[in-house]
Amino acid sequence: MTAEIHAVLEKYGYRLPSGGDHIRELVMARVDIALKSLVETFEGRFGDMAREIPDFHGPHVAPPQPGHLILAWHQPGRRALRIRVVSWTCECRPTTCELCGAAGQGFVRRNDREKRTVHETSGTLTAVARHTFEKILRGEAG
Repeated sequence: MTAEIHAVLEKYGYRLPSGGDHIRELVMARVDIALKSLVETFEGRFGDMAREIPDFHGPHVAPPQPGHLILAWHQPGRRALRIRVVSWTCECRPTTCELCGAAGQGFVRRNDREKRTVHETSGTLTAVARHTFEKILRGEAG
């Protein structure tokens, strides 16, 4: 199966860095998590696989600060054929946020696995979207 994973990565222009078995194990563990998540989605279950591998913790969203900015969240629209996720929050929480880019614009996507909802901010300049994402991380917006 490793050869198939290498083929898929190379198809999209990625290569595993040289670094020995440790890098390979981390990548294979992440692939395992993604496949389990995919199976759960097909079966209508939503698990939290990220806790199995603590090495993959990302940033957590801080609790809302007093007077934080209330963002307008919208249903996802058809922005572009391809959306690039540039940065994201840790998957160990039921709600995650992603800084995304598509067709020259940036936006933030919020995924709530408990409610099974996805919402996005309006598209804007990439720098503005990054600033909004950083404010979300600090609890200054939400």
